[in-house]
Amino acid sequence: MINQYINISVSSTSLNMSLALRWVDFTKSTSKSTSKTPVAERFETLRPFSRYLVMRGHDMIALPTRFLGACQKRLPLYIFYDIEIDELMNGALELCPKGGLTSVTVQVLFGLLVSTGLRPGEAVRSQNQEVRLDLGEIVIQKSKGWRHCLVPLSI
Repeated sequence: MINQYINISVSSTSLNMSLALRWVDFTKSTSKSTSKTPVAERFETLRPFSRYLVMRGHDMIALPTRFLGACQKRLPLYIFYDIEIDELMNGALELCPKGGLTSVTVQVLFGLLVSTGLRPGEAVRSQNQEVRLDLGEIVIQKSKGWRHCLVPLSI
């Protein structure tokens, strides 16, 4: 989105403080969503990108932390390696009581998350009637934004 703003609104392609602040104001005023994302959070989305550009040798400054105030911090995305997934699956079987329902439930939950890409809350809230093995799909009734979605299964 920042690249579209730069291409449309600005002749310079250098990310600087002035451009970042104008983009934050632009996205706030042109957003069609009902999102109430604070301005500080919009600004914070640019910080990792600015650090990346500085590390790549671009002539600019890294945007400062908490320049527009504090905001809710999300954890960075983490993609598990296959070996880590195997360790989680095997570790689930070691939960107490060994061989009990808890260890099997956690292993099935991890397997479902890994194989389908479901969010943890979606997997936990899913009901038996939402799983359609004959059609190879799971119907998620309350996905993000409380939408319905179909998740394919590889059986």
